[in-house]
Formats: sequence, C-alpha cells, structure tokens
Amino acid sequence: MIDVRTPDEYQQEHVRSAINIPYDEIASRIAAVVPDHDTRIVLYCRSGRRSSIAEQALRQIGYRQIENKGSLGDMLRGGYQTH
Repeated sequence: MIDVRTPDEYQQEHVRSAINIPYDEIASRIAAVVPDHDTRIVLYCRSGRRSSIAEQALRQIGYRQIENKGSLGDMLRGGYQTH
C-alpha cells in the first residue's frame, strides 16, 4: 500500500500499513520497494487525483496489478486504520 501524498501529509495521518512515495517520485523509486511488476500495489492520496497520476506512471513502466483506492477518506470508509 502506497500513500502518494507529500511527506508532510503522510506524517499527519496515513493508513497504518502504507509507505510514502510521493506521486512525482513513484516511477523512479518504486523498483526499490516493489521489484516484481506483478505484485499488487494499492495507491491512495488526498482526493484521488495524485493516485491516478501515480497509477498511470506505474502502468507506463510495466506494473500490472495496480488498484487506485482514491482518497485517504475512502480508505478509512473502507475499514482501513490510520497511524
């Protein structure tokens, strides 16, 4: 699970199991965290816009199992807990 918001936003509140990779850095940093392009990746941000951009970037570099969950609020409504 990847939170694609800024580090400051992530520090304020994030889903308990999420790691932070800002959307504008995801293409260059994802391989260090998820080397297998068939691994399921769940993305979220504040509103869903940045997670959509991150999803497109990951698909362009060959990742196939991407799920854009939208916003942090959507994640919380879906039963995820914050840290």
